[in-house]
Amino acid sequence: MTGKRLLLLAALALIALWHLSLRRAYSELPLMRDEGEYAMAARIWSQGGLPYRDAFSQKPPVILLVYRAAFALWPERENGARRLAAAASLLIMMLLLALTPRNWRWSARLAAPAFFASSSTLPIGSLGMAANTEIFLCLWVCAAALSLSRMIESRHQARWALLCGLFLGGALMTKQTAIWTVAAFSALACWQLRACRMRILAALGLGAALIPGLFAAYFAYRGGLDSFVQACFLRNLDYSGLLAVHPGLGGHLSWFFGSVVPLFLRADWPSYALALWALWGVKVSSRDFLLLPTLWLGSSLVGAFTGLLLFPYYFLQAFPALALLASAGIERWSGRPRLALIMATGAALYPVFAHFRAYFSDIPPILAFRLLYPNPLFEAAHLGHVIRSRSDAGDLIYVYGSEAQVYVYARRDPATPHVMAYPLTLFPRQGDWQAEMARLALAKPRYVVYSTQLGSTIVSGPLGEAFQEAVRSWLERDYALIGFIEMGKGEFLPMRGSPGEYLDWDRPPSLLLFERIRASSSPSSG
Repeated sequence: MTGKRLLLLAALALIALWHLSLRRAYSELPLMRDEGEYAMAARIWSQGGLPYRDAFSQKPPVILLVYRAAFALWPERENGARRLAAAASLLIMMLLLALTPRNWRWSARLAAPAFFASSSTLPIGSLGMAANTEIFLCLWVCAAALSLSRMIESRHQARWALLCGLFLGGALMTKQTAIWTVAAFSALACWQLRACRMRILAALGLGAALIPGLFAAYFAYRGGLDSFVQACFLRNLDYSGLLAVHPGLGGHLSWFFGSVVPLFLRADWPSYALALWALWGVKVSSRDFLLLPTLWLGSSLVGAFTGLLLFPYYFLQAFPALALLASAGIERWSGRPRLALIMATGAALYPVFAHFRAYFSDIPPILAFRLLYPNPLFEAAHLGHVIRSRSDAGDLIYVYGSEAQVYVYARRDPATPHVMAYPLTLFPRQGDWQAEMARLALAKPRYVVYSTQLGSTIVSGPLGEAFQEAVRSWLERDYALIGFIEMGKGEFLPMRGSPGEYLDWDRPPSLLLFERIRASSSPSSG
């Protein structure tokens, strides 16, 4: 191995270590809501239950398999999936390096993984901290993009098309919004491979159907196919349709464009500028390298905006394509190699120095407040530990809210399959909330956590309001408030309150803890 190649491998290893060091800033942060949802569904799955039927989730099953693998590898670590997310990030960086043209200078080729190493850890909401669907979606799509690029160059195009389709099918089973990237990659394959087009498309389609087909067969065998289709696809359409006309959507969009977009621009504007420079004045032909990352970026942004609520982590799926375009911007300076190296290094380091305090200074509770207030991180974890210390292994608990991580830290099973309440408050169907109250009547959970944060329950419409009122009446009749944790101003506030304390359902964002005081006869079902 030549000295130059050793030097380049050392540079790639340094980028990987840099990325892992940035992720350490989040290592002590407890699970956020979505992680709690995936972790609880995975734990129920590993105990013999079935996702979607026994534990509600709107995400396809790949992310649940990731969490199940994390629990198998690290049974005592609630956030073990973040280690797998870090491993996925390292693989993404290797794939990005492989995706860059071989005739580029190494300063430009290494820029792609370096840009992703920094940008993917940005302290904007939960973007950089969570083991969410997007990071694993990026891995599938990067592998599909590499297969697509090899297909164009190879004489064995059908094989590469089959492999590309396989990875795209995995992406679809990680997050539904990958459908836009599937469409973009399929269109690109048709355009670039005019010969044998039908054969290539058939191979691509066969590969894309394989992983979804295997999951469908598994859930059909376990008797949960209808629950799988309903939760992952049909109810998602209900969710998207309701959000599109929800009165709170305008306020959320104002928050996103007024608060979140400036954070992205402040942290990562050098990469955006380099990506624009890469495309400036370039006439893209059907075989130009820039066509793939441009279509990829566009389809990823469409996928992110399809989520409607526009949480910052949605946009992580666009970062690999953005990194490739930014590295192409560096390559346009290849005639001045020293300047290109300085620009690549500066653009890769800039996001970190723009948020230096979050990475290297803030203590974990302050960082949690900065990233996600009023969403509870330490508060939910603490409440889970409190419940665990007060309860027995066979006790059931119930969370009225979206704080599914409470179940994980309590290590207690949920009283019903709804580990998050928003399907019953935001887009319930007729009879859903009555059925839920009937399940609670049978389960008689010992502890109930009630979230007063509006973004946790997202009550919408008369059915959601009816469910909320039924839960409140049930708690007032059969439970006693034994304490609460209020989401504080950057500091952890301990449990307070006492049995019989006046119930203020509209108190500032808090998690209220109730304990059952007598056997419930039948919660009101209307």
